[in-house]
Amino acid sequence: MELSVYTNNQFFYTYVRRLFGDRMKLTHIEDCHRFREAIAQATSRSVFLLDSNQIENDTCFTRMMTETKVPIMIVNPQEKDTLKKIMMWEQSISGMLGVDIVEEPIMRSHAKEIDGAVVLGDKHTLFHIANHSIQKQGEEQVLSTLEFKLLYHLVHQDEQPISAQELADQLDTSEGVLYIYIKKVREKIEADPSHPTILQHLRSREYVLHQSRSMESVIR
Repeated sequence: MELSVYTNNQFFYTYVRRLFGDRMKLTHIEDCHRFREAIAQATSRSVFLLDSNQIENDTCFTRMMTETKVPIMIVNPQEKDTLKKIMMWEQSISGMLGVDIVEEPIMRSHAKEIDGAVVLGDKHTLFHIANHSIQKQGEEQVLSTLEFKLLYHLVHQDEQPISAQELADQLDTSEGVLYIYIKKVREKIEADPSHPTILQHLRSREYVLHQSRSMESVIR
C-alpha cells in the first residue's frame, strides 16, 4: 500500500503525510523523471496524488495519463478547498487500496485533535484544519491563507517554542508581516488579545501555541 505524492510544495506534503502517514507507505516525489519511473513501476497497490503545478508545460503528461491504469488524483494546493477535499478523500483512497481503517490508541501528537479540529489551550477554542477556520463560543471565523499556515505550523511544533525568524522562513514571509498576522490570529483565538494566553511570545523572541491535553474538557 503506497501513496506517492508528486509535489515540490513542502507544506502540502506535510499535510498529506499527517493524514495518511500512519495508514500506508508514503513516497515524496519532487522531479518529473522520478515521477515517470514511479508510474512505470507502480503496482495494483499504488495510487498517486499529483500537484497540478508540477505538470505545467509538460507535453508528455497527457500521453502518460492515457496510457497508465494507475489511479492518479490531480489537485491544486493553492485552491481554497483543496485540503478540505483531501480530508474527504481519505477513506476513498484507503478503500481504493484495500486498507482497513482500524481505530488506534490516541497517541500524544493526536490527543489534541477531535473530528479534524485541534483544541487550543483555553479548552474552548477549536482550530478546524479542514474548514480553515476557528470556532469560538459557538461562532466560526474563516482564516486567511497566511493565518491558517501560521496556526498549522505552530500546531505541528507540538508546543515547542519556535523563533520568529524560523517561523517567518517557514511561511516564506518577513518578520514584519509575521507580526501583523500574529496579531490577526490572536484577535480570533484570544479572550484578550493584548494579554495572550494561547499564542504567546517568550522573552527569547520565540512563539509557542498552547494546546489542550484534555479531550474531555472540550465543550461542543
